[in-house]
Amino acid sequence: MTAPRFVPNDKIIERMTPEQRKELGLKTRDEIDTKLSEKDEKEIQIGVESWLRLCGYWPRTPAFLDGKAPPKGWYIHLHQSKKNPIILDLLILSHDGRYLELELKTAKGPVRPQQEAILKGRASIARSIKEAIEEIQKWEESGGE
Repeated sequence: MTAPRFVPNDKIIERMTPEQRKELGLKTRDEIDTKLSEKDEKEIQIGVESWLRLCGYWPRTPAFLDGKAPPKGWYIHLHQSKKNPIILDLLILSHDGRYLELELKTAKGPVRPQQEAILKGRASIARSIKEAIEEIQKWEESGGE
């Protein structure tokens, strides 16, 4: 008689249906990695937006549309970017009409093919708060060219 074959937990979980996993509160490794990646991307987004406010860019939201102009310009956090593959995460607008589109990703976050096409134009990708700040500063120094 042979001993039963050992199957790692990840393999058992992957063989379950989504309904079974949900009922038991289990996630596959890919689902866990995706969730962590989304959390990390939110942290990058929050950090970049905080830095932008400190530098004189204001969020273009109803709360900031009170007739006053921000010192440097506006930024728009595009909340629906996950649902629309041709929208990047952040749009930064200067007072003279220049703009920078910025896609924020984690170190391992994949770039979708549609995003790759956009990134060939006037857009950048940043995989950390530091990279985002460097891209924005480079854009400011170049006059947006």
